[in-house]
Amino acid sequence: MKFAKGPIAVIAILSATLACNNPATDNSNTQGSGGSEQKKAASFQPYKDPKQRFEVQDVAVSSDHIDAEDTIKKLPARFKPSGPARSKTVVLELMLASEKDDMSEIKSSEFSLVYQADGKSNEAPCAGLSMGDSTMWGLAEKGETSMFVRAKPTQKQKLLFLLPGDVGEASLQHNQPGGESVIIKQAITLGKS
Repeated sequence: MKFAKGPIAVIAILSATLACNNPATDNSNTQGSGGSEQKKAASFQPYKDPKQRFEVQDVAVSSDHIDAEDTIKKLPARFKPSGPARSKTVVLELMLASEKDDMSEIKSSEFSLVYQADGKSNEAPCAGLSMGDSTMWGLAEKGETSMFVRAKPTQKQKLLFLLPGDVGEASLQHNQPGGESVIIKQAITLGKS
């Protein structure tokens, strides 16, 4: 796992993005063995960004392993779960598509995970971004990170979150300008750490 910094991070991630012109599709969400899994997947509707930058065609939990302890050390307090020693990282992969061939900026502050813990609703902000199959991450070390993406052809965007280890389900939220928030995908099964 590598954490990129500054303009070099944007260039490296942009290079990885442009090199990944192989539009991969992940059908893991649509092919479940149980009826409830298929029902959850069938209820997902593609989400269109209000700024017309991209459409989220799929959301899946990635198998990428990012060390929680190492990541927590690099982030500001607002990203750190209440019990850092019992925390886990969660990586979500979004399949982005666009009708435009433009580069668009995506910010970590646009995304958060909403989950239930201790009888109340909690929100974990996105702590980092990575593209495609890259192992380089841009962390929100100063409270936010961003990258430029081209979603034509379809592109994989990875989001990094820190959560308490016992949280097994969360919903992905898109935080829009003006304070509005929209749930992109509900009840994502995360597993326990």
